[in-house]
Amino acid sequence: NQALVNWFVELQPAEGSTARAALLPTPGVTTLTSFMTSGGRGSLFAEGRFFVLVGNALCEVSSNWAVTVRGTVAINQYPGVMCTSGPGGNQLCIASGGNVYNYDLLTNTLTEELTGGYLTVGFSFGYFLAFDQTNRRVRISDLFDGTTWDPLEFFERSAQADNWQSMLVDPYGYVFLPGSKTSESWFPNGA
Repeated sequence: NQALVNWFVELQPAEGSTARAALLPTPGVTTLTSFMTSGGRGSLFAEGRFFVLVGNALCEVSSNWAVTVRGTVAINQYPGVMCTSGPGGNQLCIASGGNVYNYDLLTNTLTEELTGGYLTVGFSFGYFLAFDQTNRRVRISDLFDGTTWDPLEFFERSAQADNWQSMLVDPYGYVFLPGSKTSESWFPNGA
């Protein structure tokens, strides 16, 4: 037994049909909102607010589906990645087009913070992390402050020779760094 959800059976009575019936999607959808351009690149629900990267625009979608453009970001062939500092910092960190941006949830201002080969961002134990694919290192922000990035606050690969390819920060703050041949897992140990 299986459930057929959002599809219906259309009989094929025409002579020469290769099948007697076909499954077709349910007709009709309700448009809730629209954007000025296409190309959804990322989304995040943070502190009761919904943000979407569409093309080069950072948009906020309200509960009544109104779209407000909050600023523009660079774009490249990669998706945009967003994370939040939660109520401790009230900020979004955004990686898009090789750059890192900070969006202040209290003042609704978007600022560019880091430029170069930044592929992805994450948040771990009060710190934003930004993966710099070009220099093969992870930059670390100040505590709950995505507007301050000390150039001496970073970590880089030293255990193996192959380069890290990306970064993933899980909900528990562990940092996974897959390499081209091997991978590493980092965690905050208080040092």
